[in-house]
Amino acid sequence: MNWISKIYKYHKEWVAMVKSLGGGMYSEDIVSEAYIKLDKYNCEHKIIRKGKISKGYMYFVLRSIFIKVCLYIPNSYIL
Repeated sequence: MNWISKIYKYHKEWVAMVKSLGGGMYSEDIVSEAYIKLDKYNCEHKIIRKGKISKGYMYFVLRSIFIKVCLYIPNSYIL
């Protein structure tokens, strides 16, 4: 099993996390972007430790992408 698929098991939780930040209709896009970033930078050793997924690390990944989205969407209702 691919390590990204292990993270994907919690997809609904990640989307809910972004929605709680205020992501609204962009929540799915932000989570998808997080998967791409994690795969691109090969962050397996950072997010999976001792076989457990670090939800705190994923929170910071999602939050940083959310902030970038907020900066690039002018007059957005996100913030």
